[in-house]
Amino acid sequence: MPVNECIKMRRVQCSEMGGLAPDPVDAKAREIAEPIVNAIKARGEEALLEYAVKLGDLKEGEKHIYSKADLEAAWKGISEEEQGSFNVPPTGSESLPRHNGTPLRR
Repeated sequence: MPVNECIKMRRVQCSEMGGLAPDPVDAKAREIAEPIVNAIKARGEEALLEYAVKLGDLKEGEKHIYSKADLEAAWKGISEEEQGSFNVPPTGSESLPRHNGTPLRR
């Protein structure tokens, strides 16, 4: 469709709308994720850590909460080039003008 071509739209009533859109989550992915999410909802951090270990994101007993000092030490332990890769242009609300730390919306 050419950029300058108009699209005619009309207002419709709710009764004219079809059913709900199909579930955007793959059925197999939901089947795998649902028990994990439910366990975390029920048991909190204990279940989160259990699944983090089970899925290979953490090693058993590995530290998972870091202090500001830990993060500063890690930052100082990487090269300036690596540090530079974290300096990306802001997107979204970070790029909006601010007043007392709050993004101003247009």
